[in-house]
Amino acid sequence: MVTLNQIFDVSFYKKLFESKGGNLKKEAEKPNNWIEFFKGCGVSIIGVIILGAISANFVYFSKLDRGDVAGEGDEESLGTYFPIPDNLIYGILAGRFSDDFGPYVDGTRANVKPGMISLSKFNIPPTGSEERLLGRFPYSEGIFDDYQDTTGFFEMRKKWYIRTMTATYIFWRAILQKVFKVMSYCSPGFKLILSLMILAVFIGGPAAITSLISDTGKPSGKGFPAMILISLLAISITQIRHIMWWKNDNGLFYGGIGLLINIAYFLLGDLLALIFCGTITSVAVILQFIGTFMPPFGPFLFNFSGMLDAMHVLKQPLGILFGFFCLVFAQLHLNKAVFSGMTIMVMLYILVELNNFRRRMYKSLISKNN
Repeated sequence: MVTLNQIFDVSFYKKLFESKGGNLKKEAEKPNNWIEFFKGCGVSIIGVIILGAISANFVYFSKLDRGDVAGEGDEESLGTYFPIPDNLIYGILAGRFSDDFGPYVDGTRANVKPGMISLSKFNIPPTGSEERLLGRFPYSEGIFDDYQDTTGFFEMRKKWYIRTMTATYIFWRAILQKVFKVMSYCSPGFKLILSLMILAVFIGGPAAITSLISDTGKPSGKGFPAMILISLLAISITQIRHIMWWKNDNGLFYGGIGLLINIAYFLLGDLLALIFCGTITSVAVILQFIGTFMPPFGPFLFNFSGMLDAMHVLKQPLGILFGFFCLVFAQLHLNKAVFSGMTIMVMLYILVELNNFRRRMYKSLISKNN
């Protein structure tokens, strides 16, 4: 693996200055493998474009309006794709009752067209409407209603499971809205870093981030589904209505079959059902993540010009990243005379871009003060 010490050979530059450039003549006589160098640069261009296209999808969402968090309007907003109720607990947790689920109770009839295609064809907003192919599945009518005297044992549990799945979706969509809000204030370089961090968590789970600072965990493809499953099991506790249900004399909600039988059913039935619901939710979230953020899906599909505008925002860090890869391949396949010249050119490019960033920040601060 190439290290930074190998890429930026400090000893070479020390000798260069001490010899007043004399050792460049010796280095220039060494052969260059230009074919391998250009092959590496070509692969780097493809890799940088792919990373840029993926990151541009994240940047696209960070540029959307954040006023309509529930996504109930016909104007494109962050809530169009990641709808959440207005009255969340701590900004991320849904309550237990019908009024706490906002647009998920009755669905959304919004017809948003960011480009030439209506998002309703892609089941967006995801709260659904009766006119769509799958209707409002699994948010069927009355699923969030309060329990009644006639609410049966299994009907009550079905509502609990679906509320739990819905609250899990709301939890992660609320987190995404907050991440995109933070991203909207970041510089292009940090936008790219945040995008790659989200992608890393999706591919390798939380360990993909923690492994950068510690050797205790290794990235795993099972990490992301496990994260969704664990969050669902935890959120299921918050969705239990009437925690003191055993004090109800008429056996409301639990069919009057008693405390011990309910506890036994929870251990033998509810846990298995919740794990099954968590597995289904994990698979659905993975498919929706791919369909939302991975080209050729997401904005790439329904608003290509908007995706290109978002990619334009990232041109500075992507250019620096490509320059870094070129330096790596120059160190591997070219002599140090050529490599030193390329290093100087790349460093000058980085300094110019940093100066442009400084000027943009200055103009932004001046406009805010005005």
